[in-house]
Amino acid sequence: MGDIDEIHFPTKDFRGVTPRLCDPSSGQWNLHWADTTTGALLPPVTGGFTDGRGDFHAKDTHEGRPVRVHFVWSDITADSARWNQRFSADDRASWETNSTLDLTRTGRQLLSVPVRRPGSHSRMPRPTARNRTVRRAAVRR
Repeated sequence: MGDIDEIHFPTKDFRGVTPRLCDPSSGQWNLHWADTTTGALLPPVTGGFTDGRGDFHAKDTHEGRPVRVHFVWSDITADSARWNQRFSADDRASWETNSTLDLTRTGRQLLSVPVRRPGSHSRMPRPTARNRTVRRAAVRR
């Protein structure tokens, strides 16, 4: 069980894809990322949903140093959701939110617009864009 989002970054001239796969026995999700800049499928963030909130974690590197990654899906409705990404460079002692997306369904596509804290900057290892077009495709067994 799972789904796939294909993302177009028109201002960055590349595309990405997020395959999301759920282990039916544990209920845990593995969210992967790949884009046309590298062609590589990155290791997943892993987690699940409880009480309408999704928490996903991974170990990664950013600018050559190890970081912990935490994705949060929240405020989930039939037509909208919020996604946050934050990093910890000190083994979870502190966290820095580096990207927030508010997603709204418009017809068959989802459009998202990043929301950033004043004065913040993205330190994401994966490219970001001001506007993303997301096409969802359900994967059934």
